[in-house]
Amino acid sequence: MANELTVQERMEQLKKRAERVRAIQEVENVFDKFLQYYNLQHKEGMLSCFALDEPDVSIEEAYSEVFEGKEKLAEYFDCFRRLAGKTGVLLEQTAVCPVIEVAGDGETAKLVSFSRGLKGIDAADLQTYTAGRYYADFKKQADGSWKIWHLHWFVIFDTPVKVGFLNQSITNKQEWMIPEMADVFTAVANKPSTYWPVVFNPNASYDYIPEAPEPYEHYDGMTDQKRTRYLHHMWDRSKY
Repeated sequence: MANELTVQERMEQLKKRAERVRAIQEVENVFDKFLQYYNLQHKEGMLSCFALDEPDVSIEEAYSEVFEGKEKLAEYFDCFRRLAGKTGVLLEQTAVCPVIEVAGDGETAKLVSFSRGLKGIDAADLQTYTAGRYYADFKKQADGSWKIWHLHWFVIFDTPVKVGFLNQSITNKQEWMIPEMADVFTAVANKPSTYWPVVFNPNASYDYIPEAPEPYEHYDGMTDQKRTRYLHHMWDRSKY
C-alpha cells in the first residue's frame, strides 16, 4: 500500500510539472502572438490576446497613461488600425530572454522579457532603434486558455539611428505630431500613468525595472515596479 501511495504521489507530481510546462509554453506563445499582431498593427488580433472579460484588464506603454477595461483597450488599439492605413510606416518589436512564473495555484502567471525593435516613419524622415522591457500578468480562462491581463512596456531608449542612444535617448513622440500622423494616436486613457519613463541617460545610473518575477503561490498584484535592491548610484559597492 505504501508503494502504491508513493507511485500515486509521484504521478501527481509529474502531472503538476507537465501542467506547469504547458502553461509556460502557452503564456509565451500568447505573448509572442501579441507582438506579431502588434507589428502588423492588427487591432482585432491584439485584442484577442487579452482577458477582455476582466474589468481591470489594462495596457500601459512607455509614455502613455493606463488604458483599463475592454472599451479603453479597443479604443487604444484602434489607433493601430489607423496607423496600418498609413504608408511608409514600419514597426517591429521582438522579445528575448523571457522569464515566466506560473502561480502555484495554476490560475495566473507573470512574464518579464527584454524587447528590441525598430521604427520607421517616412513622413517624419525618422528611423529609430528601440529597446525596453515588457511586464505582463496573465490569467487562465474558464476554457483553459491563457490571456494577457495587465501589460506594461518600459522604454529604455527610442533613438534616431543616425544619432545613437548615447547622444539622444528619446524622440519625445515628435514623429506622431506631424500633420500626416496627427490623427493616429488620439485615444484618451482613463487612469494616470503608474511610472513615467526613466530612459537611458549616459550621465546617470539606469533604473533597471521591471525585474524578473519570483515564484509565487497566489496572485499578489502587479509587481512590475518591485525592486529587490537599491538603484546603482545608491549601492554600497563594498558589500557586493
